Amino acid sequence: MTNRISNENKFYRRGLVLGFTLAEILLLLLFVLLLILSLFLSFKDKTIEERRHKIENLSQNLDKLNKDNKRLNDDLAKVKKDISALNWIKDKFIKSSGGEADFPDDFTEIMENNRILTGQNAELKREVNVLKESKDALDQIKTNLKNTGLPANTPKEIAQSVKNAVDAQKSIEDAKKDIGASDPKAAIADKNQQIANLQGQTKNLQSQLNQCQGVGKGGSSYPPCWADRETGRPEYVYDVAITDAGFIMRSTNLPHRMAEMKNLPIEAVRLGTEISTDEFLRTTMPLYQYSEKKNCRFYVRLFDKTGAMQKEIYKKHRKIVEGHFYILLMQGDF
Repeated sequence: MTNRISNENKFYRRGLVLGFTLAEILLLLLFVLLLILSLFLSFKDKTIEERRHKIENLSQNLDKLNKDNKRLNDDLAKVKKDISALNWIKDKFIKSSGGEADFPDDFTEIMENNRILTGQNAELKREVNVLKESKDALDQIKTNLKNTGLPANTPKEIAQSVKNAVDAQKSIEDAKKDIGASDPKAAIADKNQQIANLQGQTKNLQSQLNQCQGVGKGGSSYPPCWADRETGRPEYVYDVAITDAGFIMRSTNLPHRMAEMKNLPIEAVRLGTEISTDEFLRTTMPLYQYSEKKNCRFYVRLFDKTGAMQKEIYKKHRKIVEGHFYILLMQGDF
């Protein structure tokens, strides 16, 4: 009986490892493998998330670097323009000194003084022109009175007749130059615009003449280059805001002046951005010289955007503007 039980126990222990059956061992191994796989996948997901965050940070840094690079390029372009303007002024200084000259160390002060003197000189020049034109008008009136025997109470009509004759002669001479133009329609349109300008200027001068005869006070030495043909009131080519650091210019965009605007020498004028006094003088000089040739002045509307404690700067910058334009002082926002 004992031998029989012993034999049965031997058969029962066959197929066991450490007391587990083969099926149980396989289940344990499968569980361990699944646990290892789960840990591996969790570590992989964590690594992927970290790398995703790194990629996002690098992308943000790249965008920031691109913006900084664009800003630096813009600043570099402005510096190059300022250097070009300074070199231009330096060359003018050396030429005015008669050759090679030592460039002053305190160049900023000299430039500021030069701008002030330029504005004062332009103001004096306008006053001299007013006096000269007044004297010429009086001489012409005296001559007409002597030659025609007109009564002494018609100086207004005589002055207007002289002005109309001068304008007519000038228009005839300009028309003769335009006859050979390659585009007759463009020449006719341009001439019509010039006639409209002359009519507006005549209205403006008539108003000034009335003021000189006691209707009012004031007057300008030059007629406006752009004037309303019906009322003679000036039409403004730009709005100019004076800031602590310089100027901001914008076009008035008058619809009936767009074609004429394209023919003005204003290619270098930058609109809608703050510019220095040097750039303002340099870029508006061709337009000022154009008005000198036409014996007229362009008008601008002037705004004050300087700080409450910067009114001395406003006065200096206003004189600079008045060196190239006639102004109308404006209130309110720019």
